[in-house]
Amino acid sequence: MNEPVISKGAVYGGFGGGVFGSMAWLVALSAIAGEYGTLAGIAVVAFLIFGVSVRLALRYPAAYFRIAIGSLAAVGIVSMAVANWRYAAWMAAFRASSHYSPSQDMSQGTMNLVLGGIFIGLTLLFLMQDRMARARIRSAKAHPPTNSPLPESPQ
Repeated sequence: MNEPVISKGAVYGGFGGGVFGSMAWLVALSAIAGEYGTLAGIAVVAFLIFGVSVRLALRYPAAYFRIAIGSLAAVGIVSMAVANWRYAAWMAAFRASSHYSPSQDMSQGTMNLVLGGIFIGLTLLFLMQDRMARARIRSAKAHPPTNSPLPESPQ
């Protein structure tokens, strides 16, 4: 086994959940604030990140976790940039909405720390997964399977 086996559905599901799930809160806050242009822009960027990531992962399955790190970096940069750019307007609209609860309120600095922690933690996790996957590939190349399942016994 020289290449990891990952189904097409798993690639679509993994990147779909990762990209669209990670950016859903940006879409929700854009909608609450009535910023439909921002919402459309976020959706376009999410579909681009998803499309590029899926195409690369299907073409280069051995690089799946490195591609996931790239996807995560793109989502993280977009999330941090848009959230910081629109924070004041979004929070004003959110606080005035029926969805608001004071327990859900967080400062911009806290939001940055939380987002940074999430993206750094996930990046470290993907780096470890990539390292283990590459070690399995190297091991499989160094010790290829034999054709005979059992060694011959001496007579």
